[in-house]
Amino acid sequence: MVRPGLSIRKLVNSIEIFSPLDRKSCLCFGDICLDEEKQRVFTPKGVTHLSTKGVQVLKYLIKKKGSLVSKEELFTKIWKTSYIEDMNTLYTHMAYLRRAIERDPSDPRYLLAVRGKGYMLNGK
Repeated sequence: MVRPGLSIRKLVNSIEIFSPLDRKSCLCFGDICLDEEKQRVFTPKGVTHLSTKGVQVLKYLIKKKGSLVSKEELFTKIWKTSYIEDMNTLYTHMAYLRRAIERDPSDPRYLLAVRGKGYMLNGK
């Protein structure tokens, strides 16, 4: 019997998180593997589902192979805008992403901020 309020999609999502990782279909950088199709990320912390923007940001950072990515570049490539006056959107998405991939988001090991510059992934 299905719980009231539990949709089939929610049930599938809760089971899908336990399906095995197929590295061939994932983008990996160090200990982080992104399953773009299923919108989930595998880290030493575990498996977490990501929002569409979270997937786009992480994919972009992985493809940059640990290089510093400026805030302006993220806005241009991910949000398709050159308007960068309000950084709250970026900060919010980075905070969600950090909570998804870091064991301790207050002491990040993977998603590093370079003050005044941008962000980078650490593959160690």
